[in-house]
Amino acid sequence: MNIILLLVFNCLYIFGFYKDQGAWSSFRQCVRLWEAAGAYQHLLNSSFRGLKDDTHVICEYGCGVAPFSFLLLSVLSLSKKVKIYLSDVDCEHFTFGIWRLEKIIETRGLENVEIVPKVILPDELPCYEDSLDIVFIHEVLEHVPDPYKTTKNLFNHMNEEASFVENFIKHEPADEEEDGCDLLSARKCRGKYYKFLEKNLELFVGESEKTKPNGTRVWKKSTK
Repeated sequence: MNIILLLVFNCLYIFGFYKDQGAWSSFRQCVRLWEAAGAYQHLLNSSFRGLKDDTHVICEYGCGVAPFSFLLLSVLSLSKKVKIYLSDVDCEHFTFGIWRLEKIIETRGLENVEIVPKVILPDELPCYEDSLDIVFIHEVLEHVPDPYKTTKNLFNHMNEEASFVENFIKHEPADEEEDGCDLLSARKCRGKYYKFLEKNLELFVGESEKTKPNGTRVWKKSTK
């Protein structure tokens, strides 16, 4: 599916969901999807490389309108079973993301795909019933109170061949003593978070945080 068709699908899904509600607040997130579709598809293909199980188990954490999962179901030929855990706080974007994925599953006849919503609660990290093959956490960590605990929880649910696709946006300028675009607690946890990744995972795609702080990276479970 090319970028123009992806844009058309986005607009149709947005209209279909919001036509009776008069709200279009998810439009900006959807626009960001097709703007970055080429890079996202590369990351998806890189992450799927080497998977051997009969079922692909994916987690899109802090998913919003579920851009990675939407692109996955839009462009990839899926011969195996796919189970997608969508995790976010209970909000309009999350509701729209679930609805949109269910619609594209219906449209494409993807009977091999299962969507499992997991609401993130203020004082409780989600538990996943399956071992995760791929975790996407994109433009999320800067808004998470404790990125280290969040990532450690996800890591403990990942299997030995899993991929971890992440970025950790660092907005500038940022007041070092106040919340702004980025939570202060998240900023303070940044170093600890990357030390955990470097100790337990190997960088597979992308540049290090030191050379490209806002870049998107694919990490693999370490074989050390």
